[in-house]
Amino acid sequence: LILLSSTPPTNPAPVLPVQTNRVINPLNTLIVTNSASDAAVPTPVLTYVLTSTVSGTNPPVINATNGVITWTPDAAQAGTSNVLTTVVTAGGLPALSATNSFAVVVNPLPVFSGIVYTNGGYLLTWYAPTNDQFQVEWNTNLASLINWPTFPGIITSTNGTFTFADTNVPLVL
Repeated sequence: LILLSSTPPTNPAPVLPVQTNRVINPLNTLIVTNSASDAAVPTPVLTYVLTSTVSGTNPPVINATNGVITWTPDAAQAGTSNVLTTVVTAGGLPALSATNSFAVVVNPLPVFSGIVYTNGGYLLTWYAPTNDQFQVEWNTNLASLINWPTFPGIITSTNGTFTFADTNVPLVL
């Protein structure tokens, strides 16, 4: 008499992690590890597909074998709110799947709200996300793309309104 012991096959559905909503700036790359787990025996092949509400010619992409999502929103996608939905399908019998979704808000581009000449210089005011930082450069030759001096200091804001006052004091370079 020979007794064989084996683990009977099981086929639970794959499980995708919960993803948090995200906020990014245009031209910054979003990378989301969105890999599923599957306790099925034997382990099935997992295949990933991404659907989204992203419009334009630059959609996010997903690696079909590991679930990693990448997206670099372009300037035309600034100021949008997008939903990314992942569907992972396990290659067992029957084929089972799981889905998760999360939102990605792409911050708007900075918008100048005022350029005022005052006291021999200019006062610039613009709106942008509060986590942004800016540096102002200047040149007397706008055709030149090189050697633009930078006004000292990084401009930050806690309320989304950024200002820069050109005091018309000559810079020593």
